[in-house]
Amino acid sequence: MKPLQHRPATSAWCRPGHQLAPNRRRAVAEPPSLREPITMSAPARLLGGARAEPPAVPPPALRDAYGSRTRGVEDLALLVAQALDVAFVFRDSYDHGEHYDYHGPGGEQIEIKQNAEDDDGELMEPAHPQYRSFVYVTQSPRAQAIAQALARIGDVELVRCELIDQD
Repeated sequence: MKPLQHRPATSAWCRPGHQLAPNRRRAVAEPPSLREPITMSAPARLLGGARAEPPAVPPPALRDAYGSRTRGVEDLALLVAQALDVAFVFRDSYDHGEHYDYHGPGGEQIEIKQNAEDDDGELMEPAHPQYRSFVYVTQSPRAQAIAQALARIGDVELVRCELIDQD
């Protein structure tokens, strides 16, 4: 696209090669010359021409669940906070009960929840009744470092690793 320039004779902003129609006050394009080269921006040249890219779909997030057989939520939150050098926030909600969570850069999320019964009498993790509390690590770029730090705490083991949709 050509830059706009001021045309003092008509006192209107027009692109070079355009004329101002006398009574309509709008630009009328002159036919382009066949000798003028067509120019593309550098990114368009790299892409082989100007193409519309499909919208980016976020990849599914990875979520690791670690269980502890003997440690309570408060004790586990203190140990994990020290091991990972993060600050947890205590929350109490109807849906998730009492839990601790941390939201880090890049969408990283760490939650510590008790494997307690809900209103229906079901455990939060019914497939794993042997664990007293859980640490959930979601979308962390440092997942391996977290796994090593949790292994050093003791009595914390990886229960599952899953892909979850980001909503």
